Amino acid sequence: MKLSHVIDQLDKVSNYIDAHPQLFILVIPFLVKHAIKGIKYLHALPPMKRKKILVRCAWSIVAFFIVALGIYSYLTSTVGVIPPSQAVIIPNDSDYNKYLTYQPCEGTKTIIDTNLIRNNVLDVRNLYKMIPAQQCHDNECGIIRVPYGRILTLRLPDNSVVTLKGGSALCIPFGYGVSHRNLTLAGEAYFDVAKDSRWPFHVYSEGKIVTALGTAFNIRGFRDLSYMHIAVVSGRVQLEDANRKHLIYLDHDNCAKIDLENDSWWVGEFNNAIILGWLEGKYIMQGRTIGEVCKEMERCHGEEIVIDNPAIAKQTCWVIFSQDKPIKKTFAELSESNKIKCYKLGEVWHITSTL
Repeated sequence: MKLSHVIDQLDKVSNYIDAHPQLFILVIPFLVKHAIKGIKYLHALPPMKRKKILVRCAWSIVAFFIVALGIYSYLTSTVGVIPPSQAVIIPNDSDYNKYLTYQPCEGTKTIIDTNLIRNNVLDVRNLYKMIPAQQCHDNECGIIRVPYGRILTLRLPDNSVVTLKGGSALCIPFGYGVSHRNLTLAGEAYFDVAKDSRWPFHVYSEGKIVTALGTAFNIRGFRDLSYMHIAVVSGRVQLEDANRKHLIYLDHDNCAKIDLENDSWWVGEFNNAIILGWLEGKYIMQGRTIGEVCKEMERCHGEEIVIDNPAIAKQTCWVIFSQDKPIKKTFAELSESNKIKCYKLGEVWHITSTL
């Protein structure tokens, strides 16, 4: 058995203990009581006999842990692993950048009533009450789409909180919080996960599964990007492929960047201001392509941007913008430093080269 495999199994045992504290609180007094009896018994024995008993006990404990790890590995090899079929593919929608909408199962898409939103927070339970869905299976879902130019916070039935960036969609399968806690994300979101020892918290995005182990984390997985980014703010997450080709753990203040084109994984630390600034409507785009910056500006401001020359989209740049900073000012800064021209034609911004 490889050392890395043993460490993974010990991590799972530790997580199980964290999730069932009451069970171990009951067991500890029992163990302490009998440990004291055992110590008194050994103390009364002759030294040679005491030594033999201690050696046998040590080997028995080692053998017990090896067998226990083997059994635990076998029993948990499929526990908490969701078949890829349960990761619902969220279809593209041409209207998702205009309206805040909800679509139950295969039902009619509905614009969400603004009266359901208080302080920019939407309680999903209230949404279910106001828009009753037809009978749905647990693997069917309601899709909430957030338009460009907006950020929305969702309170889920288990009291977990999800903040969705504009241009993102979250699929919440029916039965969430009752028989599972599985979500599918298209876009970017910040998750603050409520503890629930019954059901693990899984998020599917771009063919990857993020499993929260009592934590808060950010996922960036837009379909127009060639990479996916996961940043852990507190606690710990497990990150894996749907086919379990890769499996890693990320602790707080760590992040993983996955190149979706060549399947390379990088793990390191992250800058809060760069990764989480969008939660406050602030964007620091350092070393990003102009194409990515323009898509982010669309999500931030809700205005359409067209790059007339495809070569421009591949240029890297450095720019800072925010929801309260006029988009015209950001374009002026881009034009000065990148030899491009930005102009507005009708309702659409165009970017072209000055060369």
